[in-house]
Amino acid sequence: GASTCASCPAGSWNDEFDKTACEICPEGKWTHSSGSLREGDCTPCVGGGNCLPDGDARVTIELRNFPYTGLDPMQMADVEASFVRGIASACGTNNESVVDVFGKESSVSISLDGQVSAFVKDVTGSSANELAARLYSASFRGELANTTLAIIGSEA
Repeated sequence: GASTCASCPAGSWNDEFDKTACEICPEGKWTHSSGSLREGDCTPCVGGGNCLPDGDARVTIELRNFPYTGLDPMQMADVEASFVRGIASACGTNNESVVDVFGKESSVSISLDGQVSAFVKDVTGSSANELAARLYSASFRGELANTTLAIIGSEA
């Protein structure tokens, strides 16, 4: 888990203040906002339990202490590309299916405060809960962190 407190993202919850990992909602249920404190906040998904009815998902990742302003354009492009590859792989789709908030394919948006945002189009074969389990996993976060650190090197 994380070393500091953070709100659990949509689709998950945590009812213990000293616990740093979030629990994924049961299959067919979802929380539609971050910060849920109990499993009862997970509500049934519309349409008989399909939490991804249109096959699209929004992915948001918070980066703590990300040195956004200290990166040169090439490093930033490499970081963005690594996030595209990681998100596409976790969602079982190709890089072109990952689009930034402006709709540009094979791209993510990274804000000055270190928030990575992207939409994943045409997700098939996985439920929202399965995607959440992969995207919220320690191994996925660790892979993104290690790749990012390798790109930015000792400047972090």
